[in-house]
Amino acid sequence: HLLGVIAHQKGEDDLAVDLITKAITLQPNLAEAHNNLGIVQQTRSRLNDAIASYRQAVALKPDFAQAHGNLGLALKDAGKFEDAVSCYQNALQLKPNFVEALCNLGDVFRQLDRSIEAVECYQKALRYTPDYAKAYINLGLTFRDLGKLEQAISIYRKVLAFKPEYAEAHNNLGTALLDLGKPEEATQSFQKALSLNP
Repeated sequence: HLLGVIAHQKGEDDLAVDLITKAITLQPNLAEAHNNLGIVQQTRSRLNDAIASYRQAVALKPDFAQAHGNLGLALKDAGKFEDAVSCYQNALQLKPNFVEALCNLGDVFRQLDRSIEAVECYQKALRYTPDYAKAYINLGLTFRDLGKLEQAISIYRKVLAFKPEYAEAHNNLGTALLDLGKPEEATQSFQKALSLNP
């Protein structure tokens, strides 16, 4: 199992699948192995296989928050947003400070046009992890969706205060500034984004 995890970390996913599958053959009730097999399958864009592996992991170990979160991510990638919401809520019931699950749940709420709930998820993630850049980016995008451009700009500036080389934040700041009718400032942000990520 762990050799398979290492193979995946080295980018050798065919070998990872073989090794983890062998571990599962030897010990079918090892929930962690099913979860890690799902991660490798998802990396290889085999979403149905990944979903099946994650489902097996949570069936074997219902309190496995990471597996619930991974299942939610695979379902989200498969476009099954309502099912993904349920998985993330299960993960968060088990581990309320699971910031990745909070962010991913916020992303699903954005997909479902439930922006207020998305904002709540991102803000809660930031209460647990105040320097979680992804939560800032997605919170800014959601404020922009809601037409709250000043708040979006404030969020992007906040993340750039501690992560000044974050090209995506400069780009998103530029977009919000442009929407607000500030093309000169927007141009500076876009140029900065391009200088960081040509």
